[in-house]
Amino acid sequence: MTDAPKTPSVTVSPSGEIEEGSSVTLSCSSDANSAATYTWFKVTRAYPSREMKEGQQLVFSYILSSESGQPSGEIEEGSSVTLSYAPKTPSVTVRPSGEIEEGSSVTLSCSSDANPAAEYTWFKNNQPLPWEPSQPHTFPSLRPEDRGTYRCHAENKYGLLSSNSIFMDVQCELNICLIGKNLTLSCSSDANPAATYTWFRDTRAYPSREMKEGQLLFFSHILSSESGQYRCEATNKWGKDSVIYSINVNCE
Repeated sequence: MTDAPKTPSVTVSPSGEIEEGSSVTLSCSSDANSAATYTWFKVTRAYPSREMKEGQQLVFSYILSSESGQPSGEIEEGSSVTLSYAPKTPSVTVRPSGEIEEGSSVTLSCSSDANPAAEYTWFKNNQPLPWEPSQPHTFPSLRPEDRGTYRCHAENKYGLLSSNSIFMDVQCELNICLIGKNLTLSCSSDANPAATYTWFRDTRAYPSREMKEGQLLFFSHILSSESGQYRCEATNKWGKDSVIYSINVNCE
């Protein structure tokens, strides 16, 4: 008398936590009167039942995080294999994207594929920030001093990786009745050695027209024709940075 194979069982060697890059062997066995044949399948969302190979053992000589999933014998429910691995390259996103105005709410998020989940450290202009390690950071009301270059580190016990850097600009908009009044724009930067300052006006006709040097830009009896964007550029021997002021002189 012969019987159909009983529900097979899968064992994993080594057992316990499996690190990416290690060698892993899956073994399948079934209580059957006659020798059973074995077929392995990988069960994922993309491939609900993708055949891999035949035989009692499935060997990964250098297992990757992409091979996490649920390998199973042909007639059993499956045995999950979970890998532990260092963070993959993290990415930084800004919401909302595009032009950012002073006073608006902005959120910076960092994400990385990692197991166990990564904790994140934020940096502004290469200086660490005391932000929550695993949460997005929200600026409820953005200020000019929040402008700068941001990046994050993703870290778990298997490794650490740094993200891309993004530059977050802050446009300072003066939108009040200014016609005929005096107006002074002031520019400052924390720099060592001290920075030199140059002012530019950006218009369609002159995308970057140099106006003057110095920290202050003074308008005497400002006119509506002087509405527009003014950019202050701070420079020292290590580099340069800039801030944009958007001025709307009209009283309408």
